[in-house]
Amino acid sequence: MKIKVSVLLMDKKGEVLTEIIHIRIGLVKYLKARLVGAFWRYGKLSPLWQNELPLWIVYCPTHGFTITYPMGYDEKIQCRFCLREAYRKM
Repeated sequence: MKIKVSVLLMDKKGEVLTEIIHIRIGLVKYLKARLVGAFWRYGKLSPLWQNELPLWIVYCPTHGFTITYPMGYDEKIQCRFCLREAYRKM
């Protein structure tokens, strides 16, 4: 099964880019993402990154499937699009 995943990126100038990619996953991972909220796989969000990280594919009720990574000291996993909207409202 293929899912459409939104990726929030930035270019070298700091401009925000949104890329949509298609990822093939199994039915079990799809159900896990919809019920639990997330599953992970290794990858790079940017070609500038040296090593691969565990990237989390998160299901957000507002934005659908998005890719994120653990952020902060407590390594929270949140939708980056929702974080960006909350930051804009401040």
